[in-house]
Amino acid sequence: IMQRSFKVIESICAIIAGVGEKTHNVAAAIEEQNAATQEIARSTQDAACHSRTVLEKIRDVRAGAHRNCHVTVKMMASSEQVALQSTEMTEEVEKFLRHLNLPRAS
Repeated sequence: IMQRSFKVIESICAIIAGVGEKTHNVAAAIEEQNAATQEIARSTQDAACHSRTVLEKIRDVRAGAHRNCHVTVKMMASSEQVALQSTEMTEEVEKFLRHLNLPRAS
């Protein structure tokens, strides 16, 4: 009976050792999973920060383009005004030259 009891106890100890080893393996896997999850969270946070930066830059570019468009419209209006004034001035010079009866300038 002693020998049989000894074998049963030995078998139970082997099972407990196996369970302990499996528990250790599960704990190690959980630790690795936790580290991977933390790295994913950090990477996601970095990506979110970079996305915010890109969005801010896009807003800056859009605002700059809007300002440039506004300035361009003003420049076009000014150019049109200058062209109109140039035409008016040419007409006035031609009238003046006709009044003086002098040949026109080409």
